Amino acid sequence: MANSPRKAGTKGAAGGSRKGKAAAAGPAVTEEERQRMIAEAAYLRAAQREFNGGDPAADWADAEAEINKRLLPKGKQQHLPSPKQQKAELAAYERLREEAKKRFAEIKDTVNADAIRDSIDAVRARAAEVLSAHYLVGYPGREMTTARNLRLTPLHARLAARGAFFGERSGWERASWFAPGCSSA
Repeated sequence: MANSPRKAGTKGAAGGSRKGKAAAAGPAVTEEERQRMIAEAAYLRAAQREFNGGDPAADWADAEAEINKRLLPKGKQQHLPSPKQQKAELAAYERLREEAKKRFAEIKDTVNADAIRDSIDAVRARAAEVLSAHYLVGYPGREMTTARNLRLTPLHARLAARGAFFGERSGWERASWFAPGCSSA
């Protein structure tokens, strides 16, 4: 029977098993599937106590350990983080989270939908200008005209009053030169 299908695990022409190492280790699980499994296991832990009390972060860590234990082959399970390492990682995560909260609280009054919209509009205008000026001759002193005055130093008004002409440097308006005959005081 030249065309008959072989059963999984039978030996082929080379004499080796057709299953191979991947089949022996079980089906591969993507990181996305693994995260979904962990989320479901953490949810079930909270549901078992009827969502009363408990710590969601601890539920997640326990669920992750359980899923990792089930997914890893027997010989690889010793590479999982110890409970002490998991607690240290959780503490580091909490510190990072608190730092992020603090930083966002500092800027919450300055960053809003209007500021984001203005930034996007400035980037669009600058991109169009950059593309249109790509093949122009680069004369000294030629500056971009869009997306200007977005970042000003505290000295900007004083320099402008003294006749400064500004150029953009890394998003900041910097004095490039001063008009002759302007007051220096």
